[in-house]
Amino acid sequence: MTTDLAAAPYSLTPQQQAWVRARVAAMPLEAKVGQLFVAHTELDDESVALVERYQFAGVRPGSGTADEVAAFVDRLNGVSDVPLLVGANLEFGGDGAAKDGTLIGAPLQCVATGDPVTAEDLGRVCAREGLAAATNWAFAPVADIHVNWRNAVASHRAFGDTAADVAEYAAAYHRGAAEGAAGLGFATCAKHFPGDGVDERDQHVVATVNTLDAGEWRGTFGRVYGSLIEAGVPTVMIGHIALPALTRELLGDDARVRPATLAPEITTTLLREELGFNGVAVTDATHMVGFTSQGRRADLLVDSVVAGCDLLLFLRDAEADVAAVLAGAQDGRISPTRVDEAVTRVLALKVSMGLCGPGAVPQERPEVDRAAHRAIGADVARRSATLVLDKGVLPLRPETHRRIRLVVNSELASNPEFPIPVEHLPIARWMAAELAAAGFEVSFPGKLPPVRSLGDYMRVIAEGNVAAEGEFDAAVVVAHYVGAGAQSTVSRLRWPMAMGPAAPWWAGQVPTVLVSFGVPTHLADAPMVGALVNCYTPSEAAVRAAVDGIVGAEPFLGTANANARCGLTEVL
Repeated sequence: MTTDLAAAPYSLTPQQQAWVRARVAAMPLEAKVGQLFVAHTELDDESVALVERYQFAGVRPGSGTADEVAAFVDRLNGVSDVPLLVGANLEFGGDGAAKDGTLIGAPLQCVATGDPVTAEDLGRVCAREGLAAATNWAFAPVADIHVNWRNAVASHRAFGDTAADVAEYAAAYHRGAAEGAAGLGFATCAKHFPGDGVDERDQHVVATVNTLDAGEWRGTFGRVYGSLIEAGVPTVMIGHIALPALTRELLGDDARVRPATLAPEITTTLLREELGFNGVAVTDATHMVGFTSQGRRADLLVDSVVAGCDLLLFLRDAEADVAAVLAGAQDGRISPTRVDEAVTRVLALKVSMGLCGPGAVPQERPEVDRAAHRAIGADVARRSATLVLDKGVLPLRPETHRRIRLVVNSELASNPEFPIPVEHLPIARWMAAELAAAGFEVSFPGKLPPVRSLGDYMRVIAEGNVAAEGEFDAAVVVAHYVGAGAQSTVSRLRWPMAMGPAAPWWAGQVPTVLVSFGVPTHLADAPMVGALVNCYTPSEAAVRAAVDGIVGAEPFLGTANANARCGLTEVL
């Protein structure tokens, strides 16, 4: 299909359009194929050599401070014929671009405040701190809708459970990012088309399915993406998510259903022809099992480009992946027209960002007022802290519940190879310190002894639970789950030992408060607690807001959506 370079999101002048088309026409096929890839790069010499050899369209740098990442990007651009798109997962704040970036809050946190300005602030900080680390492409806003409470991918990463909220807050993020960039080249990316949040599984480990019918989809996810396209979002990330209802509507009942990254009827017909998207489509990470499980990698990469994906995110083996796409272009599986179309869009995006071509501007690193950004994060944390449930146990006060048992249930610590005791995790240290400052005596559960048999297991349950009787006056359970990605297809509470001393069997005897600093749907697994609080992100400000609310020093100001109740009709 024809790409209109004069229209949004490019809005190129005739001179810029001519430059793009001339540049594409002059590029050898090998150079064009390089512009179809975005590589993950560690901050090392090997990555510099890789970018110099293959001339990728973009990169996502590895971990480092803003100064370290920016210096590395400068090196990469120094060996690139065309300036790079530099991506980062700027969903929660500037910490998505650099280790010293500012965590503002989860998208759902913004919605919990009831104020879309918080999403604008989030986008503004992400753009400014992203550019300070020389990253110019946010893999955000998340445009998923948390339809199914069991879905842990959308969860707190999504701007809520309704199309109206997601459309409003995601567009606010996009506006804020444009303001934060202040004229410097910066692009947002709506994800994960055609929409996550319906299937409860995770594309990191399995291909998933959006099971809405055609009408439901158009009224929800279609509405969200339509509004973001209208707002000018320049790139869309295509998920390893099938949309059977639309595949069958567009191709017939017997059509093969494939994830959108491999489905032309979804990525081209639906996204471009029906919704009118004119920008750049990029796959989600191509090492996810939701992609790799669908066939031979060499074929899948070719199929993705044919389907309408202009950029392939990440490489498994650079030489093999580039060779596979080059072979597809040489043997005609990817037509010359399709190759040129994709490269034209990529170069047009870079020109529109001022990275190259007529009208290019120096890409300077902006100054960052980190104190102001931390204040924004603290304000979001205070206004979003949400009391989901209180059976009458709050507030807790040192005068009546001096001895607090602090139980930390972390997704990280659920890994048996995790080398750090939970009490040393930052979230545990912060919570212990805040509770102690409020006047409580804080203790952690003892270390569990080795369990090698059923007899050992039963003995620990008996002896450990008896020993815990009377040891504390109240309990605070900290849950830190952010989506289990590489570990499983869902993200649910997992206790160190079922029925053991650290599992909340004692919730019926002593006041027990569960505070989640991540996934907001833990009520299903801990309905026995006396109170449940959602704070969404593991920041010091969120911990402070949680404790202030628990002791009654400050009210809980956030509002929970229906998913926080996990579909429960009875909470026992």
